[in-house]
Amino acid sequence: MLILFSNDRLLPANQRYDAGLRMALEPQRGEAAVSVFGEFLDATRQAGEEKDAAMEDYLKRRYGDMRPDVLVALGPEALAFLMVRRDSMFPGVPLVFGGASPEEIGTGTDLFPLAGLPMEISVLPVVEALLEMRPETREIVLVHGTAAADRIWRDTARMQLAPLAGRVEVTDFPELPVDELKRQVAGLSREKSVLYLTYFQSPDGAVHTPADVAEAISAASAVPVVGPYDTYVGRGVMAVCVSPFEEEGRALGGVIRRILSGEKAADIGVLPPSRTRLILDDRALKRWGIGKVPAGAEVRFRQPPVWEFYRKEALMVGGIVLLQGLLISGLSLSRRRQKRAEKGLRESEARFSGVFR
Repeated sequence: MLILFSNDRLLPANQRYDAGLRMALEPQRGEAAVSVFGEFLDATRQAGEEKDAAMEDYLKRRYGDMRPDVLVALGPEALAFLMVRRDSMFPGVPLVFGGASPEEIGTGTDLFPLAGLPMEISVLPVVEALLEMRPETREIVLVHGTAAADRIWRDTARMQLAPLAGRVEVTDFPELPVDELKRQVAGLSREKSVLYLTYFQSPDGAVHTPADVAEAISAASAVPVVGPYDTYVGRGVMAVCVSPFEEEGRALGGVIRRILSGEKAADIGVLPPSRTRLILDDRALKRWGIGKVPAGAEVRFRQPPVWEFYRKEALMVGGIVLLQGLLISGLSLSRRRQKRAEKGLRESEARFSGVFR
């Protein structure tokens, strides 16, 4: 099986999706192991017909003799690449896709025999949750990079947030280097909140990993930051609303299993997207003084009370104190008994001495 990722191999989303997919493909009793190979288009940094032609030539030379049983496209760029070039590289090999939203897939898949699991990616639910948790928000500031993918996300976010017109203002932050962005978000006023999208490239052409920039922006921001991907949770972003990448990978692995068992990709077709859910970071909630969260939200990184965090130590200390108390009580009781015995002995001696006097 050959997986073609749209972006570079170090992108956290790719790593999580790949981990989930491989987990789903682990052999059960009596099954042969599936050999999984991965390649990366790196489309956010290198795009164009010349680059695609070079990648096609490379894939032909490397995998031509082994001919994969299944081709997997992760992300819209990989899907577009394989829909155009599959037949010239690996004619007839089943094509499966994941990691692309229904809008990114387009209409071409209707005419192409493939199977796939679209990924619902919308920022509207997370912004609605933000407004519920922080009703003083009057303006949503969009933060993004300058790569083509960054600007596509900006335009997509604006369309997705259109239903909130009149309720909250949506504005673009200037396209700035990361250090300048950090200074700018540090000065935002309380009635604003940040919607961080992606930041693959800065104005000077430097390439970044979006999750790393999410962490830098969140740490510097004077207001809460929300975003579209679960890879941002744990990096300071307060909330996302999505189906996590690892779960998407496991679900797509189930589709691939069906094909490896003999089912045709065209018969499976494009499945409905997985359900999304609101995921919150408890540490960020506490940072921004938010106590009440929407019903059904998944809260990660909950910090237990100090006594619960040190439960073992507390139980150990408590046990020692209890044991010491029991020993002291035992010694005290023994001492009282000894005194009573000594008193009784003295009284007996006094009586006997009176009898024989």
